[in-house]
Amino acid sequence: MGYLTEERRLIQQTARAFAMKEVLPLANKLDPEKGDIPPDLIQKLADMGYFGIVIPEQYGGMGLGAFEYCLITEELARAWMSVASLIARGNGLSAGRGMTETQRAVYLPRAARGEFLGAAATSARISAALPAAPAATVTIG
Repeated sequence: MGYLTEERRLIQQTARAFAMKEVLPLANKLDPEKGDIPPDLIQKLADMGYFGIVIPEQYGGMGLGAFEYCLITEELARAWMSVASLIARGNGLSAGRGMTETQRAVYLPRAARGEFLGAAATSARISAALPAAPAATVTIG
């Protein structure tokens, strides 16, 4: 059995159709103007579940893996890289790793709905000085 199963092909085809129909026309108009991603497109991305691809189902996500995440973001990036970057924010919370159960219950459902976009920051000075250091844990809430 190969990696690209029938279910994964369907996920990819669905993302491609969405990207070509909903994202590309807006990208063609707004990207040259450096326009913002419209709120209604953000809502459509949320309705598709794309902010919660790797977030577990118990928190409102799709509960899929990195392979499915790559299939979806590749199709969205084909239409507009900014959109693919945007959905990385919800999925970038690493499905709650490093959070307490209480924090997961509060933040992951919001991230899966596209209401809460995570972010991470590092210091170049710290990164250069400690290249093999584990990532810092930030307390939220």
